[in-house]
Amino acid sequence: MKEIPEPDNNAATIGESYGVPKYNAIIGRAKTALLAQGRLIESVKGVGYRVVEPDDYAEKSVTTFGQGFRKLKKASDLLTYAPVASMSDEGRTIHRNVTDRVRILHAAVAGGCTELKMLSQRQSAFLPENISRK
Repeated sequence: MKEIPEPDNNAATIGESYGVPKYNAIIGRAKTALLAQGRLIESVKGVGYRVVEPDDYAEKSVTTFGQGFRKLKKASDLLTYAPVASMSDEGRTIHRNVTDRVRILHAAVAGGCTELKMLSQRQSAFLPENISRK
């Protein structure tokens, strides 16, 4: 694991104070540029940043996918608990259409999430080399 200096040292290098929006924007752009070159850094709380090893990319992808699934769950909850009775006819129609699509998407992503978790395991039963076909 290659560690990158603490945020205070990064702040001096960047020329911005740690935690201000401009500092975060610069770090975000740097992460995006590095990812485009096939490199990934992640935050390590209280330490700074570390370079993610190539073998850990799939695991990070699954983790990020899971975070997206939780966001989708929150969106689904917003629709579930929306005050439908107070909506106009047009608002109810839009709400119903969006709710239907979100439920379909939620089900598909839940299945995909489960499959990705299984496939990301080092000894997954679903990997081609572990499937015996006759």
